[in-house]
Amino acid sequence: MNISETTRLSPFFLMYNRDVVLPLGNILKPRRKYAGEEHHRIALQEQHKAFTLVHKRLKKAKKRQANYAHKNSKPVEIKVGDPVYYKHHQRKSKLQSKWKPYFRVVEQPTPVTFVIRNQLDDKTTRVHAEHLRLAKIDDWQIPKDNLGRPRRNVTYVVPPEDSSTDKQSSESERETPLATLAKKYRQEREGSSQEDDIPLMELSKRIKARQRRERQRVESDNRSSPSDYSDRAADESDREVEDMEVNALQARKKKSVLERSQNKKDVTKWLQAIVGVLK
Repeated sequence: MNISETTRLSPFFLMYNRDVVLPLGNILKPRRKYAGEEHHRIALQEQHKAFTLVHKRLKKAKKRQANYAHKNSKPVEIKVGDPVYYKHHQRKSKLQSKWKPYFRVVEQPTPVTFVIRNQLDDKTTRVHAEHLRLAKIDDWQIPKDNLGRPRRNVTYVVPPEDSSTDKQSSESERETPLATLAKKYRQEREGSSQEDDIPLMELSKRIKARQRRERQRVESDNRSSPSDYSDRAADESDREVEDMEVNALQARKKKSVLERSQNKKDVTKWLQAIVGVLK
C-alpha cells in the first residue's frame, strides 16, 4: 500500500474507508469481523475522523513547504516607470529566452496588475505581477533602426565621352514631365517604319527645319544684300534634295502597298481555283 507522507494514510483508505483486500488476505485468517447492523454509521464516524486528521496534517505540511519556498525569497516592489522584463509565453524553441526585454511600467490599475509598454514598437499590454521581473537598463542593448539609414557619401563622375550637348539634352529631359517624354517617344515609335530607310519622324523634323529656314529667308528679304545670294542658293539646293528624298519615300511606300494588294488578289484567285476543283 502506498501511504502518503503528508496524510499518513493510503488513498484507498480515504476513498473506501477500509484497507484494501489483497489475495494474501483471502488465504490467511482471521477474516474481517462482522460489525453488526450499525456498520454504516460506524463507517461514517471513522471517515469523518480520518478527514479531520488529514485536513490538519495538510495545513501543517503547507506551512512547512511555504517556509522552504520563502527561505531565500525577497519582496519585489514594482513602481510606475520601472524597466521590467516580460515573461515569454510563446517560445518557438528551448534556446529562446524566457524573458522579453525593452518594457516599462506605465500604469498600475490594481496592486497586482500592471500596464507595460514596449519601447521598440510603443505597444501596451496588461499583465500580472508574477509575469514581470525588474531589470537594469545598463544591461539592455537597444537595437538600432537601420531602415531609414542615410546613403553613403559618393562622388558622381561624368564620363569623358559625354559632350556638352548630351548634358543639356539630359538636363532638359530631366526637367520635362514624365508624361510629355513618354508621349514624345511614343510618337517616334509609331511614326517610324522598319521598311523605310528614313523614319517619318526624321522627315517631319527636316520639313519643319526647311519651313523655319523659309520663314527666316522671307524675313530677311527686305534687308538682303548681294552676299546673301550664295546662302539662298545653298538653301534652295538643300530644299531640292529633301524634296527628292520625300518623293522617293512616298513612291516606295506606294509601290509596297500596290504589291501587297496584288499578292492578296493572287491568293484569292488561287483559293477560288482550288475550291472549284474540289467541288
